[in-house]
Amino acid sequence: MKVQSPMPGQGVFATLWAAIGAKPEPDDAFTRLYERYLTPRRRSHDLVHVFDLLGAVSRLGPKFSDPLLAQMAVLYHAVFFEPVLDDNHARSAGITALWLLDGGVPRPTVEKICGLIRASKVDARVTTADEALFHDAEWAVLGADEAIF
Repeated sequence: MKVQSPMPGQGVFATLWAAIGAKPEPDDAFTRLYERYLTPRRRSHDLVHVFDLLGAVSRLGPKFSDPLLAQMAVLYHAVFFEPVLDDNHARSAGITALWLLDGGVPRPTVEKICGLIRASKVDARVTTADEALFHDAEWAVLGADEAIF
């Protein structure tokens, strides 16, 4: 599926991409990410959910040790989504790690982002305050309005 530029969120992505130390030229990375959220079979983990969660995490910004990493984790947290599988978060973290490392993002930054992504699973064992906050934001958004889902 080919999408047209500019796409919603592209400016936010470019800002975050640069802030986390990635290589210049984020357009291909953004297009690849954006297209993932347009795939069929997504009910609750579509672009609407991503932007809702991005809003929630942005409002919580100062509570995160690195708000920009939390915002980037939002954009990638459901890059893989298959409703019948139980390991979507782990798969999303794996894809995210590959894509961000390929984009030149430093490994410690990638590990923090992927930790937040794994923490968004409903029964995740969180190990940091950031992971707990990210987990709670994800599930607060998902539980906000049943009509959306």
